[in-house]
This record gives sequence, C-alpha cells and structure tokens, in this order.
Amino acid sequence: MVSSFSREHKRLKYSYVLFALLTSLALLLLLLAAGQSEWRRLQQKFSADTSVVSQFVREKMLQNETLLLALSTYFSGTQSPDMNAVQRYAATMQRRFPHVSMFQSALYLQNGSSLQVFRQIMQEQQLPDNVKSLRGGRYLESISPSEHKALPVIMVFPDNAESLVVGLDLFTVDFIARRLPAQQQSRITLSEPFTLLDENPVVVMMLPVSNAQGITYLNLLVVEVSNLLPPEQSYYNRMSFRLRVAQDQGDAFPLLSHALPSAGLALAQLRQQQTLPFTGFQLLAEYERPLGITDINWGWLVLLTLALPLSLLLCWRLYRVHRRQAEGLEYQHQLLYRKANYDELTGLPNRYHFEDYASRLLSSAERSGTHLAILFIDLNGFKRINDEMGHAAGDNVLAAVGAALSKLIRRGDMAARLGGDEFVVLVDPISDNDQLNSVIDKLHRLIANTRYEHSKRYPLSASLGCAFTEIHGYDLRNLLRVADMAMYHDKQHPRTV
Repeated sequence: MVSSFSREHKRLKYSYVLFALLTSLALLLLLLAAGQSEWRRLQQKFSADTSVVSQFVREKMLQNETLLLALSTYFSGTQSPDMNAVQRYAATMQRRFPHVSMFQSALYLQNGSSLQVFRQIMQEQQLPDNVKSLRGGRYLESISPSEHKALPVIMVFPDNAESLVVGLDLFTVDFIARRLPAQQQSRITLSEPFTLLDENPVVVMMLPVSNAQGITYLNLLVVEVSNLLPPEQSYYNRMSFRLRVAQDQGDAFPLLSHALPSAGLALAQLRQQQTLPFTGFQLLAEYERPLGITDINWGWLVLLTLALPLSLLLCWRLYRVHRRQAEGLEYQHQLLYRKANYDELTGLPNRYHFEDYASRLLSSAERSGTHLAILFIDLNGFKRINDEMGHAAGDNVLAAVGAALSKLIRRGDMAARLGGDEFVVLVDPISDNDQLNSVIDKLHRLIANTRYEHSKRYPLSASLGCAFTEIHGYDLRNLLRVADMAMYHDKQHPRTV
C-alpha cells in the first residue's frame, strides 16, 4: 500500500512538472500534430479517389480481356470457325456490356491454305472474297490478295454501316498497324486511341490466336475510352489524372487524361502513381491533386487548443480510473472463461473445452503420424453414494476423483468431466497397446484407491472404455463413440485389477 501511494505521489509530482513544460510547447506541438493528421486525412481521401478510378478501370479492362479471350476460343479449335456462333456470341456480349463498341476478327493471309479459309468464310457470310486497302481515306479493292501478305477483316459486329470494313487489310490502317502484335504471341495488345465517325474516342484491343492447322486469326475488341472511367464525376473536380499504355514492343502511349482548370495558388500537390498489370500490357496511372486553403479543416484545431489545459489536468486521474476498469474487466474475463471452459465442481475442463483441445491435438497428430488415445470413465458405486449419503457426499466424491486425475495425467494429456459421474482422459502420445493397457490399469487403480469421506464404506470402481487412433482413426466423434461403447461393455463385463 505504501509503495502504491509513493508511486501515485510521484505521478502527481511529475504531472505538475510536465504541465509546466507542456504548457509552453502545447500550441506548437498541437498545431504540428494537427497538421500531420490533416495531411494524412487529405492523403487518404486522395488515395480513396484514385482507388475508385483505378479499380473501375481495372474491372473494365479485365472484362474486356475476358470478352476477347472468349471470342478467341471460337477460332482456336477448327480450321474454319462457325461464324454464326461468333456473331451470336458478339450480340450477347454487347447487350451485356454496352461499353464495347464493336467486335472484329481478321485472318492473316500468308499462304494458299489461309486464302482458301478466307474465301470459305466470306462465302458463308455471302460477302465478296476480296481484300480492301485503305488509301487516302477510301477503300480500294486489291486485284490479287494471294500475291502479298494481308490481314483482312472477316467479321464485324454490330452489322451496321461499319460493316464496310469487312475485307479491309488491317496492315494498311496506320494506327492499328503500328501496334499489331506478333502472330506467335498470345498476349493482348492495345492500339492508340482514335476517333470514330460519332467522334467518340475508342481503343482497339487485339489478340492473335492460331489453330492446330497453323491458321492465325486476329481478334479485336473496340472499346469506348470514356466508358473505362466510372460515371461518378465528383472526384473529377478534385484531381487530374493520366493513363498511359505500356507494352513490350514499344514505348508507353497515352490512353486518356483529365486536367483540372486553373484554380490559383496551391499550397501543396498530392501525387500518386499506380501500375495496373494485364495480359500483355499494363496501364500506368498518374494522379495529381492541388491543395488550397479551403481544402483544410481549421475549426477543430481551435477546439483542441481550448481543451488542452483541461486534458493535461485530468489525464493522470483518468489513467487511474481506466486502470481500475481494465483490471476489473480482466478479472471478469478470466472468470467467464473459467466458467465456460472448466467444471466448477472438479476444476477439470468441461466437454466444450475438451472437444476443442482434442480436435486440435488430433489434427496435429494426424499430420505428424503420431497416435493418442481417448478413455471414457464411468464411476461404479457413485449412484449408491448419492442415494444414501446425499448430493453433498456425491460432490465430494467427484471433487476427489477430479483431483486424483489431475495429479495422474502428464503434461500434454487432458482429463475432463463430461457430466454426472462421467470423465474422459486424453493420452498423447501413446505408442502401442502395451502402453495403453498400462494406462488403463493405472486409471482403474486410481479410481479404486481414491480417498474421500466414507470411502471404506462406499468403495468406488471404474468402468473404462478406450479408443486408439492407430485402430479407430482421427475423427473425434468416432473416437468418443467407440470409447463410450467400450465403456458400457466394460461395465457389463468388468475386469479385475
């Protein structure tokens, strides 16, 4: 008590010393801490905004990858794909994913076999089997497509005015030809953004695929760039960003960007870069947000400054209250844990605690290949003591048996009371039947030799059944069932100790 009072007196003395020192530095330190906290808040808000954009772009691009990969499966199996099935797939996917502007497929013409496939596909679609070259913004038909390598489009969906592109040699389209992937690679490549007739910027995702006959197709997905961004526009007013495409075969090129209008003097700039990896390419995201005076919360700093003297005066007193509360909660926690996991009469673990411990021990033993045993114990003669001497005498017997079991078991073993006069013992490890029989004999002698009031007049014995993992496996329910049945057999056919 004296030591405790001395420590408390020192705390109070130090608190006054600290109060004198902290008062002179309080405002500066508080402003510094508040500034750091506000800076973290702004950074977290900025990170949340960038995560929204990046996550939305990532999900959209992954959807596009999946659509393109699924489209390619129609061309990898047979020499001549089922174009009706391809058209149905494209129609279904465009209804589900309206951000996809167009599905296209092209065929590399490089030998007689591929030219024959090209003509067959075009005939099946009732289209002319000629190749078109783009010259001066117009389509010019090539007289002999077999004389040079070409990459004509063989399918376009939706079938609208853009279907004139069927037969177009993609080698003659500059913005696509610059980014065409190699035939042997199975990675997705992106074109640079360009504008369609409706003035909506789009980007083309391309994936080559070859079948077993060596025929190579190029599948294309035309995606509206604006639909890669989330529809929510509120954070667009808080930050600018730029997305660039980085691919193996060239330098990064811009995909889309957004710039803030000039807002005057900025106190600081928040910047963040993220890399979004995909199949064959990656997106480099750069975000920037200028911070102005209105972005910072100032009012709560004044409140903290006014609260400082009172907090310094009360902090040590509150610590004592909190410490007492913590000690009380810790005691209640220990008490509740004891009641939930241990038998109040014998002090042994209860059924819940035993099953939890045994399950973990069985899992460990099964992994390591070791064995353990579970033994059920039922007290013979206990009912007579309860009936003739009363429940208080019965409780005395149970407590004595619990104490005896606690002294007998080794470290790692467990003895528990399941209820009534039933006990269970888990022995770990146990090597063979000889060792198991030795344990059983010890338990029989232990129960028979347990001392309690009137033990000479009312002797006890044990009916005992066991289950051994080497024979009965590692399932706890099965082991308990086997041990219980063996215990009832032992009760009907008692052994001599």
